[in-house]
Amino acid sequence: MRKLTGSTLVQKEALLLVSLVFIVGFLIFVLVSGVYKENLFALLIPIFMSVVAFILYKRKLSDVSYEVIDYGDYLLFKKGDSSQLVDFNEIKHVYGEKGKPERIIVELKESGTIGKRLVFAVPERIFQYTENPLVIELRERMEATSKS
Repeated sequence: MRKLTGSTLVQKEALLLVSLVFIVGFLIFVLVSGVYKENLFALLIPIFMSVVAFILYKRKLSDVSYEVIDYGDYLLFKKGDSSQLVDFNEIKHVYGEKGKPERIIVELKESGTIGKRLVFAVPERIFQYTENPLVIELRERMEATSKS
């Protein structure tokens, strides 16, 4: 048994909290100082920033599983109160997505309790320009179970 995920919950909550505090703080500053009376763009900037933060959150972190545990023959995905056991012969495709956080997407043949497309963030690594070794390992294990 080994944990495959990085600190996703911290990343999700920290990104949301920091962006929300910054945007609300900036909006309060603009309203209290009265800058918005002279320049309407001072009021539009926090609105634009909140839209960008929401889009980034939805695109990069909203579908990420909190925890993925490898039990050898299957993977356990946990997201919120739900969990899903995934046997390697149920996996259709595994691929990685570079960026911050680096993500691994596991596509299943059939949908489960969490979904058909399971995503998790891996622990950070220094050299992200190559394919993640975990992706290669999961692909090999998937192919080995499909052959037998």
